[in-house]
Amino acid sequence: MTILSEVSNLNVGFVQWAEHYFLENKSNLDSFIFKNDAMKSLSDFTKQNHWTTQRFNKLLRSWANNNGFELNPVDTQNLIGRIVRIKEGRIGECIYMRSPGKEIKDTFKL
Repeated sequence: MTILSEVSNLNVGFVQWAEHYFLENKSNLDSFIFKNDAMKSLSDFTKQNHWTTQRFNKLLRSWANNNGFELNPVDTQNLIGRIVRIKEGRIGECIYMRSPGKEIKDTFKL
């Protein structure tokens, strides 16, 4: 996929949310974030509830590629390609937005 086609796939509201969520709030970079929490944040930010998991993943991957980040590095994934963690007393599927050159501290997989 070319950068131009990736940009055309990005929704303006999604881009604004991603910039706020990852660039303004640096604590969301290089850490495990529950996917449901990120999707709820997106819905709250855009005031739209039409975000499917598939669309969210596709847009997030395109945004990451456009901005030099790596979404869900392979070494964080379990055998079926998901990131599942126990965090804050909860267990669930997570996303991980890796900054260029950053090492992943927790590679424990469930």
